[in-house]
Amino acid sequence: MLDKLNQPKGSTIGVLKDGRTIQEAFDQLDPVVSLSSTVSLATAVARLQITGGTIVVPAGTWEVPNLLNVPPSIQIIGRGNSSILKQPASSTSKGVLQFVLNNPTDSVRVDNLSIVTERPYQADNIAIRVDLRPQLSGDQIANRNVSRGSLTNLSIRGSTARTDGVSFGIGIDLVSTGWITLDNIHVIGSSSTATPYGFRGVGICQRGDGKPVETIIRGLRAVSLEYAYLCPEYTEGVYLTDSQAVNCKWGVVVSPVADYVIGKLGQVGGYQFVVDQFHPNVSQGGIFLSKCRYSFVSNVMAILDDHSVSSAVLTVHLRDCSYCNVNAVTAVSYNVNGTTGITRQVVVINNTSDSFVGNISGRTEGTQYENLTNIVRLVNNSQRNEIEGVKGSNANEGISVGAGCGQNSIAKYRFSNVTTPVLDEAGDLNRGNTAAHYETVTPPSDSQEVTLEIVPRGYFSRRPQGFSYTITTPTNASFPIVVFYDRDSSTPTKVVLKVKSGVLGNNLPTVMIGISITLHD
Repeated sequence: MLDKLNQPKGSTIGVLKDGRTIQEAFDQLDPVVSLSSTVSLATAVARLQITGGTIVVPAGTWEVPNLLNVPPSIQIIGRGNSSILKQPASSTSKGVLQFVLNNPTDSVRVDNLSIVTERPYQADNIAIRVDLRPQLSGDQIANRNVSRGSLTNLSIRGSTARTDGVSFGIGIDLVSTGWITLDNIHVIGSSSTATPYGFRGVGICQRGDGKPVETIIRGLRAVSLEYAYLCPEYTEGVYLTDSQAVNCKWGVVVSPVADYVIGKLGQVGGYQFVVDQFHPNVSQGGIFLSKCRYSFVSNVMAILDDHSVSSAVLTVHLRDCSYCNVNAVTAVSYNVNGTTGITRQVVVINNTSDSFVGNISGRTEGTQYENLTNIVRLVNNSQRNEIEGVKGSNANEGISVGAGCGQNSIAKYRFSNVTTPVLDEAGDLNRGNTAAHYETVTPPSDSQEVTLEIVPRGYFSRRPQGFSYTITTPTNASFPIVVFYDRDSSTPTKVVLKVKSGVLGNNLPTVMIGISITLHD
């Protein structure tokens, strides 16, 4: 019997019912298979098809001419950027790796690899697809106690320069996939040499015929793509952090995009969608959330350059949202191509209610560039939103509230070289801004009233609605000194106050009077 077991591979002696030799059966029990000159990735997958195990990709370039359906029981581990899976130019396949999770315990792991293509861009050419639809569909949210795996330390790109049109259509495609972690993912797209800023491709696409839920995405570095991250269908509990989108059209988009919608539920938007510590360097938009609830955008540093290929550029746009929070957003707009007539906005609140926008800073990089259109803009029936701590320079409008919006409030805004600090087309804006001044005046002899004019520091776009004051000197006046607000004579750029004796018929003292004044918008 032992002699039969030692027969060479391929021997007809000791053949199992499924056609494999006993030696081949033993080989397939090996939990680790390393690629070699005689073992391709497809061979390794076939060898571990039944038993599962680990495929080790050594340093080197390994061609994958056809899409490989990898069983979830197999994990693929490389040796770093030197371990390259290459889709050759001759391939007609629609991807490299595909994992379909059929069972509640299935998971996926791909780590420490470079996946490259030599094929020109095609939207349906996908580097890695993970499909959980067999386990997650409709309203079913199950198996939250089971991790569905991880994709980590991956570089996905074309094999040549990013401007020659060689790239994947989608780097990582998550279809109805939840409970998965993506960490340190680097995706490079492409554009044609004829349109150097016409970027194409998606870094991470999270979509599908179900509800993608509870996904962690850390360290996404997306370069030269149309979308760094795109979710054209409903998602819940996504946390995207510590990521960058450089030379992309769009950074993060949660909104239907027809070319990428594959589901049948008709659900769009997000619930508890979080973007934190994100740097978009984009030509159209940094973050666009549509139909999102209880979602957060925070700690964003945006560089906006339309490259003369976009008619509108914005940093954060909330559309049809509620109970959201946008906090700590800084945006700098460039216009190195000298194009004018571009709409440039930092935060747009569009048909959005009960949300908070705070600590927003926007400017153009120097006055030689075209001004921002708005720093914060509320439009289309946006209701009950709170705006606080908006700063900016080189803009046409600071905070703009459109007609039809209502019950919104603003406070603590400061602007420089902004034509209209606050534009209230709605008419019921609650403004909580204040401006402090210290003024002195020495009345002439025999004077019962002195006029004091104050120039506000550009914090108001209307006459202040009120003021408060304290007389600091003299401290030993024998009668009260009072200050009145002459509203009828005041303008947004000149506030007129009347300093009078508090006792009828008494003259003001001919000494310096110091007044601490707070103007209220």
